[in-house]
Amino acid sequence: MTSPNISLLIWCDGRIVSSPCGIEYHGGRPVNMALSERMSFEELQNICRRAVSTDGEVEISKIYFRLPRIVEGAIRSYSLFSVENNEHVFGILNEVVRYPQLEILELYVEYEAVVRNKTLLDQLVLGDSSGSERGSGEEEEEEEEDFYDSNEEDVEEDLGADSQYESQLPEHVRTADLCDFDVAPEDDEKIMWDPGMEFRVGMVFPNRDAVRACATTYSVGVGREFKGRRTTNSTIVLACRQNPVCKWWLRATLMQATQTWTLTKYIGPHTCNQLLPDPNHRNFGSVAIADYIKGQVKLQRDIRIDTLRAGIWQQVGVRPPYKRTWNAKEKAIADVYGGWYESFGMVHKFMNEMMHVNPGSFWDAEGAEVYTDGILQPKVVTFIRMFWTFKPTIEGFRFCKPVLFVDGTHLYGKYKMTLLIASAIDGNSHIMPLAFALVESESTASYEYFFEHLREHVICERKVAIISDRHAGILSVLKRPEWAGVAVLN
Repeated sequence: MTSPNISLLIWCDGRIVSSPCGIEYHGGRPVNMALSERMSFEELQNICRRAVSTDGEVEISKIYFRLPRIVEGAIRSYSLFSVENNEHVFGILNEVVRYPQLEILELYVEYEAVVRNKTLLDQLVLGDSSGSERGSGEEEEEEEEDFYDSNEEDVEEDLGADSQYESQLPEHVRTADLCDFDVAPEDDEKIMWDPGMEFRVGMVFPNRDAVRACATTYSVGVGREFKGRRTTNSTIVLACRQNPVCKWWLRATLMQATQTWTLTKYIGPHTCNQLLPDPNHRNFGSVAIADYIKGQVKLQRDIRIDTLRAGIWQQVGVRPPYKRTWNAKEKAIADVYGGWYESFGMVHKFMNEMMHVNPGSFWDAEGAEVYTDGILQPKVVTFIRMFWTFKPTIEGFRFCKPVLFVDGTHLYGKYKMTLLIASAIDGNSHIMPLAFALVESESTASYEYFFEHLREHVICERKVAIISDRHAGILSVLKRPEWAGVAVLN
């Protein structure tokens, strides 16, 4: 299965660390061992036991395999895999077949020394015993001495060229992918950044956005600004805006093994003499402001922009522009209450809940079919218009004057739509909204949709007068035969 030029390099007595190139082994000692073409997990343990053993007996507690990530024939990084059974061993051997340019397979081994109780001669208590007891004891001692010798002979026999090792595992296990066994090294020295700290090499961040967010908080605290020098899927580089006068500079890299971002290089603190920092602070963008004001927006939805700016200036010492603060407030509202996409996606669920708590209410929505590459997507519909009314208002209309007021108002936001409303006047001359419709615009088609549901679920057989602004769409619908006898006033 494998090439005869492949050998095992077994590391021990050191520690596993993460680096920009992936996994590395610091300290310890390497031992070269021969690789068997037909190797089981038990045989691998014996090979590692012989490699790390010096004077006494050892027990292998953990075996890691350092797998190189090869791109275009060159090694780009290393990942760590835990080897625990035959399935993992066959996965390693399959990797050798996939990458014939590999010459050395590196294993990281953790082991413990086997301590046996030793009894000194002067501590022995001699007593009467039968010959059979002495004989049995001598046999057990001989078996104990021969145990490891016989085990070694079995290993050498399995490694022989004439041996026929046949795996008892099924085919899908023998061809297992090592990516299923990826593990992260245990690192007790992870350093997280907190406000007020100076950056240092080795600090760990959960993602790239967290690196930039921490850099922003740091820069606001020291009254300096930075600029991005390079941003990729695996690297982010930030430098002082006064560079090259100020040498402040940091680089964070994505660690493939742990999928976390680590600060791999840092030059700081700032050396620029910025006596009058810009109160605008270009790094304190709308995203950072949104995180800062989210609690205030949650407590007071209609808080004024000037109030937010004054609070930011008092607490942070930054006075962001009005437009940036307004955008930040919109993002904070979306984070707290949901954005446009989430809100329209929840329309169906929200209206069904409304029907559940208000039995007898009604709602209806229309949408357009969606095609992707000419294929209909049955579970996706584009929103067009919606009508709804509540059971209490339907019942209350029977006690109102037979007059309806119909009008529409434009909505301002991401989607430029129109809200149509039908209202009535009760016995106390108070306005009572009856029905609503969210439509694409004031048109004949939208008013036809609105009046059709209004007549069926609210007006029913009652004769009414309709007061409106005589929009062309309203007049076109009310001239139809089903609306004969309805008075239209302006």
